[in-house]
Amino acid sequence: MTDLAHNLAHNLTALRKQRQLSQAQLAGLAEIPRSTITHMESGAGNPSLSNLARVASALKLSIEDLLARPRNEIRLLGKDQVPTREQSDGAVKLVRLLPDPPRDLRFDRLEMAGSTVVKSRPHARGTVEYLHVVRGQLQVTVAGGDYPVASGEVLQFPADQPHVYRNPKSLTVVAVSLVLPRPFD
Repeated sequence: MTDLAHNLAHNLTALRKQRQLSQAQLAGLAEIPRSTITHMESGAGNPSLSNLARVASALKLSIEDLLARPRNEIRLLGKDQVPTREQSDGAVKLVRLLPDPPRDLRFDRLEMAGSTVVKSRPHARGTVEYLHVVRGQLQVTVAGGDYPVASGEVLQFPADQPHVYRNPKSLTVVAVSLVLPRPFD
């Protein structure tokens, strides 16, 4: 069995069971024969791109998610294993809370020293960001407006355009950012 066939078999079976769907129910949602689902879950055969797209759409996933390397259900990352990036000469620390997320999904902890500005490039088209300030206050510039976000507040905004985070105070700000790709139709 090839790696892709193995990944598909494992991921499809796990996702179907998580959603409490029978093979017949998933086949009905995807508008394909149940035997096609059976072959995909067994690693047998060579599913067409059309069938992969139908199954992915029925599960509201991308084809890449179906074919990706399976993730362990339980995993503890030590502090030194959590991906962390510093920028602006150490004034900004970005901690990746999802070390190997699905495509276009990000969940980060952001720490910004006082009087720091971070410019963010647009994310994928249709992406939405939820920014929760845990400590301090941030000023977010997006879509032609400036939005102050205080501790405990959440700002939801379209992240598919340039946006800027500013820490106007002298104290370090801590925030959590969740970036979600557009939902699949």
